Amino acid sequence: MDTTSVAGRRDELTRLASLLQPQPGARGIVITGDDGMGKTTLWQAALDSSRGAGTHRILQCAPAVAERHLPYSGLSDLLAAVDPAAVESLPPPQRRALAVATLVADPSPTPPDERAVAYGLLSVIRALTAVSPLVIAVDDLHWLDTPTALALAYAARRCLADPVVFLVSAPDIGGAAPHPVVAALDHRAWFELPLGPLGLGSLHRLVRSSLGIDLTRPQLLRLHAGSGGNPRQALAIVGRLVGSSRPGASGQLPGPDDPAAALAGFDADLATGGERAGHAHAQLALLCLSTRADVTVAQQHARHAVDLLGEACPVEVLTCLAVLENFAGPTTTARLERAMAMSTTSRVESVYEHPTFWAGHRLMLEDRFDEARVQFQAALAMAAPSGDEWSRAAMLVHVAELECRAGNWAAAAEYAHQCSLLTRDAAHGQPGLARYAEAMVAVRQGDLTRATTLAAEGELLAAAGGDELYRIQNIGVRAHAAVSLGEWAEAAGLLRNMPDHLLSLGWREPTVFPLWPDAIESLMAVGELELATRYRGIYAANADAYARPTAQATAARCAGLLHAARGDLPGALDILAAAVDLHQRSPDRYEMGRTLLALGATRRRARMKRAAREGLDEALAIFEALGSPVWAQRVRAETARIGGRVATAELTDAEERVADLAARGATNRAIAAELFLAESTVEAHLSRIYRKVGVRTRAELAHRFTTGKL
Repeated sequence: MDTTSVAGRRDELTRLASLLQPQPGARGIVITGDDGMGKTTLWQAALDSSRGAGTHRILQCAPAVAERHLPYSGLSDLLAAVDPAAVESLPPPQRRALAVATLVADPSPTPPDERAVAYGLLSVIRALTAVSPLVIAVDDLHWLDTPTALALAYAARRCLADPVVFLVSAPDIGGAAPHPVVAALDHRAWFELPLGPLGLGSLHRLVRSSLGIDLTRPQLLRLHAGSGGNPRQALAIVGRLVGSSRPGASGQLPGPDDPAAALAGFDADLATGGERAGHAHAQLALLCLSTRADVTVAQQHARHAVDLLGEACPVEVLTCLAVLENFAGPTTTARLERAMAMSTTSRVESVYEHPTFWAGHRLMLEDRFDEARVQFQAALAMAAPSGDEWSRAAMLVHVAELECRAGNWAAAAEYAHQCSLLTRDAAHGQPGLARYAEAMVAVRQGDLTRATTLAAEGELLAAAGGDELYRIQNIGVRAHAAVSLGEWAEAAGLLRNMPDHLLSLGWREPTVFPLWPDAIESLMAVGELELATRYRGIYAANADAYARPTAQATAARCAGLLHAARGDLPGALDILAAAVDLHQRSPDRYEMGRTLLALGATRRRARMKRAAREGLDEALAIFEALGSPVWAQRVRAETARIGGRVATAELTDAEERVADLAARGATNRAIAAELFLAESTVEAHLSRIYRKVGVRTRAELAHRFTTGKL
């Protein structure tokens, strides 16, 4: 069965395919759910698949409310596809009764005998099942006219041993007073497929496939809130918004409404309390985080949702609370681990909300890049077979961010490009996110013009879509491009109020938004030392509270630069040297290079020429190995300011340590482990050593060492 033909019902379609396999004995399948949930669509998809497979003969009818008082109207539809010969071969009383009931023969003065009609239907069913398995399909069973329902129930009760499947749709299975057809089969022979609300990813695919419109995440959250995840209601809402005119070339709906108006729509649900209010709070948590980036309010709603839903709390809601709590303050992983355990037995409709993905995100923030990569790849693998492009695009930006932090910029660029293709090819409708992904990589690679253009576009697109989170992230990239060029006033203008803005929204996690060091250093550069000092204190406290190695090291760098800005060079040197040591616990080589540059520049100011050159050479090796031409040039410019004779054949202390180990036969990996360096940094050091010493191989280098000619 094609499991992609009905948005968000992949599991139900798979279950139907299994239940519709030919088996001996009668059984029933009832698709239940509220009006508009897609019962008819799923019912029809199952029939189409069965008809295409050719495994069953199909009798079907789809009664309407206006026809429930027309006797045997349903029976006429059911038997319309039956060969008349099958009816003609029946005993005369049955044949005559069916002919009159279905208006094939002129009506008699008295209605047809109900028992004769029912027995005639049973005879037709048995004749058909003698040739092949049979599906009797009734959409909206509750609207079936009473005489047909009674005849069908009579037949169902007597064909328990025949290979027939009753496939029906109804609001519910009937409870204590089931429909006669449902009651006719032993209740153990019925399988119920309840249809709940669509998730965000499925709702997006439904709107896109039905109306050709792509929604941003904030718009999608509002639509989900307004429709309750009901497909029919969602399409009606979008249809009303669009009206008779089609959207522009971008395929976007008009800009989002005031969030307060969207929130007001939950008042009735919140007032009811219980499970209904719990689901409303869950929606509000996602809505507040996405449209406002408001961790504080979103966390409050998520807590209410978990408390109200109790054991019925969906995995996605528990995961949301775990993530929000970690953003708002350092927490244990207990709640996320509980969500992971639940996910093994519970369905998670959107992979972007899956705890596996957010476990990887947390590991990335903790600088545990290799472990994070495993979780991210597992989540991407889940999204691929489901066709959930919405989730895949939303996840790819974080995977690109991981590889960017890890220094694997080619891989990061590829992930960012994939994200961009998904959004620009209208698979997901959140271009502000995709622009950020590409700009984030471009700025580190030194393509600053492209990075600035992408980030500026992303900022505008995110603002237009009501996406505050990625509006802030794009501003951060623009500011980092300015910092890379030494345009401190530009960076300070962009970031002056941003840390306070994040704090007002409840963000304490220090690395989700990597703009903190740029904000502190740019404010320092333009002379706003008091504000820079306050931000640095907050940043350092959060870095320590969360025990984030990269954040602790960059907070120390900012502290050292503040001391240098106040003229305390000895204090600055001690703190910056300590910051370099802290970087040894972090895999982020880019930030290590920036700290070494700061240390080298401060040593130059203190007239420590050799030590300054040593630190700058290490920074240059890192930036050259990473492929960051802008920062490499900044290091060269700083080196040129040292003055005096620039060593050509002279090795720095760091280079001497690398050369000594290499000459003694150590591999690059062994040297990296011994000196706490990245292998790429060791390779860059060796290239410089070979150039200075005038050798081309390790053997020649070892010979220079043993002969004392180095």
